[in-house]
Amino acid sequence: MLEKDFNALVVASLKESGYGYKIPDMFSSSTQQRSKAPFDGFGYFTDEHGVGHPVYFESKYLQKPKSFPISRFEPHQQESLQQAYKILGDNAIAILLICVCFTSRDKRVFFWMNEDLDEFVPRREQKDNIYKKEFEKRTNFVRLYRQRIDFNEILNLRNSKNFKS
Repeated sequence: MLEKDFNALVVASLKESGYGYKIPDMFSSSTQQRSKAPFDGFGYFTDEHGVGHPVYFESKYLQKPKSFPISRFEPHQQESLQQAYKILGDNAIAILLICVCFTSRDKRVFFWMNEDLDEFVPRREQKDNIYKKEFEKRTNFVRLYRQRIDFNEILNLRNSKNFKS
């Protein structure tokens, strides 16, 4: 799986109960440079209670458990996600998804959403990484099941009393 495949999987997961769209990567042929998209995509999903949630996402993929450089989650991406959440309010989901392939049958989708994204500001300033050992200890993940992400599971986990990103 590549990152583009993971993006397609996120969109397909959103479409199961709503809508999903991957923003095309922007490339200017006149300057031969990539333009910056605000984040990877957006959509909405309807939760198990029938409530619709606008979703704005940035997704990353690691082919095996290894260190994730915080610099891969660019400041403009974080700012765009946080602005979307700020404008749309508590019902919105602005989320960073990092899929880590531990084994062919154990793909974990780690997530940081809404105010949890603030964790990246000091880490970026310190040029920090999320290390392999940290991924192994974190509990802010759901497993891919039949090549889909269960956004209800993410919301339920995020809203549980014992949640810690």
